[in-house]
Amino acid sequence: MPACETITVLRGQNALVTGRKFWNCEAVAISLGQAGANSLSTTLQGMKKLRKWIDKIKSFGVDSYAHKADVAKEHEVVDMFQKHVQKWAPSIF
Repeated sequence: MPACETITVLRGQNALVTGRKFWNCEAVAISLGQAGANSLSTTLQGMKKLRKWIDKIKSFGVDSYAHKADVAKEHEVVDMFQKHVQKWAPSIF
């Protein structure tokens, strides 16, 4: 397959990736990283696998990290958002 130029239209943007289907979240997070976005990916299980994506995403020259959270629990969602904002928008706090 011929190589295509990657367009980083999301450079400087931050994304939060959550979802029930692990493989779908992986594709979305990696695509966002390729487009230049920093990302926080969450999982309830599978942190080891998630860390592998993080390494791949960081190879695109963007920041990315994993966070263990059950999005069905409000206090874990609040914690997740606070960490996301503190990392990429600390002036808000």
